[in-house]
Order: sequence, then C-alpha cells, then structure tokens
Amino acid sequence: MARALRDSRRPVANTYATVVTGVIPRWKHYVSATWDQRPRAVTLANTYQTSYIDQQTDLNGNLRRVGSLSLGDLQGTYTGLKNGKFALGVKNLFDRDPPRSSQQSTFILGFGPTYCDARARFVYGSVTYRFK
Repeated sequence: MARALRDSRRPVANTYATVVTGVIPRWKHYVSATWDQRPRAVTLANTYQTSYIDQQTDLNGNLRRVGSLSLGDLQGTYTGLKNGKFALGVKNLFDRDPPRSSQQSTFILGFGPTYCDARARFVYGSVTYRFK
C-alpha cells in the first residue's frame, strides 16, 4: 500500500494524486436540515471530507496525513412578501482554516485547493423578486 501511495501514476482514495491534480477523498458529504415555519426558514448545513495522505513526505521521508475538513453553514430566509424572498447566510460559520498541506502542484501553497475552499467565514445575502 505504501508503494501505491507514493506512485503518482495510480490515483488512490485518500491520497493526493498529481495525475488528477487533487485529492480523491474516501468519504465526502453535504448534509443539511431546514426548519420551515412559513414565512421564515432556517437551514443548518455541514460539509465533511476525510483526511488524506499528502503529496509530499515530511523531512524524514515519512508519509504525512492532512487532517479532515468539517465546515458548518447557516442560512435564514423570509418569504413573507408578495413575489419576494430574502435570504441571509453565513458560510464557514465557525471560521475554520483549511487543513495544512505541502502540495506543490499549484501556485497556492499551504493547503490543497482541490480539497477545500480557503475562504474564511463570510456573510452573504440575496433578494429575489418575481415579476408576474
């Protein structure tokens, strides 16, 4: 198994494979739950990906494991206006940093850009109006 992990020509789940330029996680999910009390609704969501073996070894030549990633999102919506909808949300609610990686396949160093989004917590909003 260790030989397969180091062979970049053979992508293996939970390893950083340079052929496909990124990580193939063994497990990845997006789960959400919505509490809907018309005209208001609140959605809480979780994105999770398992840890993986990094592209580069440590200074002693040992395989290095990059930690798993778990992010929470929160969104509230209001549909009480005729033909209108307001939404306000927070991505990366707990402001988690991406797990550290020593990949060198892209110009971005310090994390795997194909594995996660490095943006910190951010708030967004939207207004939708339907003309009838």
